[in-house]
Amino acid sequence: MGSSEDGTQNTIRNLEKKTGKTLDQWLRIAKAIPHTEQREIVNFLQAKCGLTPKYANLIALQALESKKGQSNARQVKRFK
Repeated sequence: MGSSEDGTQNTIRNLEKKTGKTLDQWLRIAKAIPHTEQREIVNFLQAKCGLTPKYANLIALQALESKKGQSNARQVKRFK
């Protein structure tokens, strides 16, 4: 049985095959969405982009993690 990491990588590969967009392209879309909660982003991606719950959730989680990282980087930079 594969690891969770293997499953995530497989899902990312399949995302591009099924949708024609890379994860990076989807992350740019998700980051442009005015919603800040995971569920709101998932609902938007499903309703407006036709993504399955699995793909929408993966993108939402990654987008929120990325936004959090950017926010933390700005805070650290401010204190330097």
